[in-house]
Amino acid sequence: MESSTGHQRVDYHLLKVQAEMINQIAQVTRGTLVLNELLPTIANQLHQILQVSGCLMFPTHHPPAMATHQVSFPITQSVESTGEPCLIEVFRHLFQSYHSWLAQGKPLIIPESQGKLPPELKELTYPCDLRTIMMVPLLHGQSCLGSITLYQCDHEREWTVQEIAFIRGIADHFAIALTHQELEQLYQKQSQELKQKESALKVSEARNRALLEAIPDVIFRVNRDGFYLDWKAAIENPVLFLTNNCIGKHLHNCLPTEVAGLIWEHVEIALESDEIQVIESPIRQDGKLRYFEARIVKSGLDEVAVIVQDITERIEARLTLAQVNDALEVRVQQRTAALRKANQALKGEIIERQKAEEQLRQSEERFRNVVEISSNWMWEMDENAVYTYASPKVWDLLGYEPSEVVGKTPFDLMSQEEAKRVMEILASFTVLKHPFSNLENTRIHKNRQLVVLETSGVPIFDRIGKFCGYRGVDRDITKRKETEVEIINALAKEKQLGELKSRFITMTSHEFRTPLTTIYSSAELLEHYGTKWSEYKINNHLHRIQNMVQHMTRLLNDILLIGQVESGKIELKLTPIDLESFCTDLIYQIQLNDRNYHTIKFTYSLEKFENKLGSNHGRNNAASSFSSARPYMDEKLLRQILENLLSNALKYSPKGSTVEIKLTCSANQAIFKISDQGIGIPEEDQGLLFETFYRGTNVGTITGTGLGLAIVKKCLDIYQGQIDLESEVTVGTTFTVTLPIYYVLSN
Repeated sequence: MESSTGHQRVDYHLLKVQAEMINQIAQVTRGTLVLNELLPTIANQLHQILQVSGCLMFPTHHPPAMATHQVSFPITQSVESTGEPCLIEVFRHLFQSYHSWLAQGKPLIIPESQGKLPPELKELTYPCDLRTIMMVPLLHGQSCLGSITLYQCDHEREWTVQEIAFIRGIADHFAIALTHQELEQLYQKQSQELKQKESALKVSEARNRALLEAIPDVIFRVNRDGFYLDWKAAIENPVLFLTNNCIGKHLHNCLPTEVAGLIWEHVEIALESDEIQVIESPIRQDGKLRYFEARIVKSGLDEVAVIVQDITERIEARLTLAQVNDALEVRVQQRTAALRKANQALKGEIIERQKAEEQLRQSEERFRNVVEISSNWMWEMDENAVYTYASPKVWDLLGYEPSEVVGKTPFDLMSQEEAKRVMEILASFTVLKHPFSNLENTRIHKNRQLVVLETSGVPIFDRIGKFCGYRGVDRDITKRKETEVEIINALAKEKQLGELKSRFITMTSHEFRTPLTTIYSSAELLEHYGTKWSEYKINNHLHRIQNMVQHMTRLLNDILLIGQVESGKIELKLTPIDLESFCTDLIYQIQLNDRNYHTIKFTYSLEKFENKLGSNHGRNNAASSFSSARPYMDEKLLRQILENLLSNALKYSPKGSTVEIKLTCSANQAIFKISDQGIGIPEEDQGLLFETFYRGTNVGTITGTGLGLAIVKKCLDIYQGQIDLESEVTVGTTFTVTLPIYYVLSN
């Protein structure tokens, strides 16, 4: 009876301790205790209650987290330092060797049951004098999660059924706590990953939404049947008459018939071909004809996104340039043919289809499609104007990969002058943190070409309202600016031709009216009084008629000469010439026409050819050859040059003054210097003096056509010569003409 009572007391004590320990393990499951912190406590309690040499508790997935408690072994001090690692290695090998046994829920007892210590492990445990081992598996479901190992040194021990049941109860609850902890850790990990993904998705959606807001275009979505799903516009009065009332309505209910049919036709093409469709069409809005460009891209199984851009300025510039180049009619025919084709297609395409609606794609994919099909470059920059994001479109605009742009500022892609100008403009916006739009600026392409961009941006603020930078978009307007320059140049040329025409009409009306009046009056006098006049008086009037006819003939010849030069019909024709004799004869003829009102002084000098030769080139022989050389020049062009310069010098000089002409010939050129003592040429007129029909502002009543110096300049261009001018008002003018000379050496 006493023995039975003692066993009952032991069983009651073990059950009570087991309940306390299970309650502690349950607190791990409820989250009030940490399992790793509880392991040493459980190991210590098992050691004290069962009076064993030591206790090890470890899960299989993380052996370094073992909880151990053991007594000092009765061994020498030199072996004691390595005792614990040896035991851990023994129990690890035992667990691996008997894993299939333990996985069945059976405890491993050595030396009882089937447990036998292998010989190689006996050598490891010999210094520890290990006698008895009990390894109870941590079993949950079909998984063996670890073990609770009790061992006895110095003597063997027998385990009672109550002790084994006690340990197995602790092991079962410990396995449950361990499984719960693993599930909790997995849940926490997955929750954290989900939060990170949700946060990244929100950031991505915010960025894409901000980029979408920065796009200065109209964007809307329609399904295959032509019904509006939603729309967005960055301007107050968007093209295509879009309002919130359009959602759910058909294209034909909101747009003009031609435009709706054209868009609907390309919606079907985009859905069937998976290719971006680009269309252009005019539309009348607020009484004004405007043009738009629509880019249609498939954004769902049966829906498309349509980006509409107002291209009225581009089309108007294109049409204006076409008018300047007399090509407007071709463009109108092309547009008419396109509209006729669209109208024909509309006749068979306009039908009402049943309204259907499908869930939208995820926002990130939709916004990414919008960014990719946009013809603009999207970007983000921080508060220091450093790019933090660049869309792939930057490659098309500037030739850079997005990674090459990130980290740079817009001013790194500009010249110094342009960067300074743009900084000054942006300063007024960045200080106040205001948005800006349509800022024209010139960037430098990676291939060093200049690209004109139109930049728009909106400020970025964080949750607490702190300024973080700008998001925006750049649009390439290089072609538009080139078109504007071409138009300006064409208008300037047209204005120049108009001024030239006006000067020509003024000149001809004056220069022809005077001689014609003289001819008419002399002829009328001869008709009425020819029979009464003396022969001398009759001849005098006849000479006047002849002189006026010669004057008009020279004027017409000058105009014809200008036309021949500009059309390239006059070429350089070289013939042998005696320059000194040529100049003497020309001066004599001009002196006669001038009636000796002025004195013309001519001087001629010839530089010695041998002075131009080096000793290493056979100086004596070369000098002899050039001394007998014959100069070749174009006599006709030379006469035009000298005759016009001398005539002007006489015309604008007072009677009795002297006009001087100096000729200097060298081995390869002839230099003519013509000086007068006339009225001079004002400085502001000297730059325009060689233009056709232009005359100085100080000529007064002196007659002239404004063709003389223009003829001189054009003849010099053919001759590849040069002319220099020195003049002072009321003092005189000097023209210096330099012409090349060609020689044919005599045998």
